[in-house]
Amino acid sequence: VFDGSPGPFAPGELVSLYGTDLGPAEPLAAAFSAEGRLPVDLRGTRVLVGESPAPLLFSSRGQVNFQIPWEATAGSSVRVEVNGRRS
Repeated sequence: VFDGSPGPFAPGELVSLYGTDLGPAEPLAAAFSAEGRLPVDLRGTRVLVGESPAPLLFSSRGQVNFQIPWEATAGSSVRVEVNGRRS
């Protein structure tokens, strides 16, 4: 339910968005991969900052926590997708 300018965020910053239909009904916390990376998809939830997928930490219907990608530029939009649809 959020689609717009993320505000004055910095690359690498951790962000929480609150709304509706942002993720799965059952809350899900991310786990690091063997390479030490966070996933960019949590049970169908994706966050794009500009065109860059954001590493995800947590996803639920009412909240998604993510990291602003290091390659994000000032003024990039933030888009939440759930199962390929804009939330």
